[in-house]
Amino acid sequence: MSESRIARELARNALRSRLLESRRQVTESARAVANQALLARLADQVGHVAHQLIAIYSPIRNEPQLEPLARQWAGQGAALALPVVDAVAQPLRFVSWRHGDPLVPGAYGIARPVHDETVRPTIIVIPCLGFDRRAYRLGYGGGFYDRTIAALLADTSRPIRTVGVAWDEALIDDFVPLPTDLPLDAVITPSAVVAPQPKGAS
Repeated sequence: MSESRIARELARNALRSRLLESRRQVTESARAVANQALLARLADQVGHVAHQLIAIYSPIRNEPQLEPLARQWAGQGAALALPVVDAVAQPLRFVSWRHGDPLVPGAYGIARPVHDETVRPTIIVIPCLGFDRRAYRLGYGGGFYDRTIAALLADTSRPIRTVGVAWDEALIDDFVPLPTDLPLDAVITPSAVVAPQPKGAS
């Protein structure tokens, strides 16, 4: 690994630590209010969900809680899925899940369904540790979502939407994406919707 790459990774890890600490500083009551606002904005952004297969996630590290909206989506005719880590340096795999289905600890202690029906989502809701105004995402460093998005987008015959969710304080003004990073279709926060500008826009 080159010195420049080492320096870049050290800087990213320091940024991750700062963002995680900022999450911990928010009170439980303030976070509950912010979560409710985020879910309302996310519902508006996703829109009609009947016949969609939406990949959500099992929250960790004070990530937004999607369960109330996921229940609403299921009631509106959407199917749900959760991501599963099969191996390091591999894309995620999505497994069908319904409310009430049992969960067990998976890789990194993240809950996953007991059963194992692999599905391909039409919408992926992705937690963001950090993000910028171009909808580039900073995660925890494993690269799982980056590889997953790249693999799914390679199949142009089956469109997919990628929607990030993040807290307002996760906005990064000086973020430099890696060559492997791909912008999301949008990032939703409690107070904003951030989306890449169309090509050619000033």
